Amino acid sequence: MKKHTILLLLGLFRKQKLKNLANSQCLLVSEIKKVQNRKFLSLINHCKKNVPYYKKINGLNEVKSLSDITKLPFLTKKIIKENFNDLRATNSIKNILFPIQLVVQLGRY
Repeated sequence: MKKHTILLLLGLFRKQKLKNLANSQCLLVSEIKKVQNRKFLSLINHCKKNVPYYKKINGLNEVKSLSDITKLPFLTKKIIKENFNDLRATNSIKNILFPIQLVVQLGRY
């Protein structure tokens, strides 16, 4: 992927994020809770499918809402050290983001 294509996609992503943030300012508390719950469950499903460490964790299927967050195990420093590679998503876009970060850090945008 060429640098200018990556930067264009990054700009479109930021524009959409800003639009979503602006729209969320007018939501009712009940609507905010629904959005939080949907995003939380999306994250849990992503972890179940793409993060090797969480594929091994029993009980993730019991998580049905944000209120079930207490069912998730704590990540200690020891667990992170022992499972560092398994805590990285297999569908990570690290290879795409690194050139973007480098371009931004060097001021070549």
